Amino acid sequence: MNDLAVFNNPDFGSVRTLMVGDIPYFVGKDVANILGYVNPQKAICTHVDEEDKMLNVVLLSQFRKYRAYAEGVTSTFKPVIMFKSPKIKVSLEATQMFNELIANLNAADLIAFIIRQQLLDSNESSALELAYNFYLKNEDDLYRLN
Repeated sequence: MNDLAVFNNPDFGSVRTLMVGDIPYFVGKDVANILGYVNPQKAICTHVDEEDKMLNVVLLSQFRKYRAYAEGVTSTFKPVIMFKSPKIKVSLEATQMFNELIANLNAADLIAFIIRQQLLDSNESSALELAYNFYLKNEDDLYRLN
């Protein structure tokens, strides 16, 4: 696992960072605070990449399925993922992007994604944070998503 480090700069202060391979990732909340956003969490959500939103939906859907099984609900679950847009063309493009994303998905990429997402928002009580922690502790379940 990669270690979190603090990058200090006299002009803007401290930012937590993580190196994943050769790529530095900065904690989104720290960056949003430096940029002066009043609500850093809202700023992060507003500027999240569409592909990241799609991966979050898939992970959360699967996590809910695992939680239901753990609670003894053994019914068949089918995820319903919708891409709504005022324009049909945009919805079709989102569906195509989602299908390509899923076709090329692998567990290693999901683990890297989860680590990046945890850096963006450290809200430990959110459903996504619970899902991220679940998958990091149960990496074998990520391989079953493929």
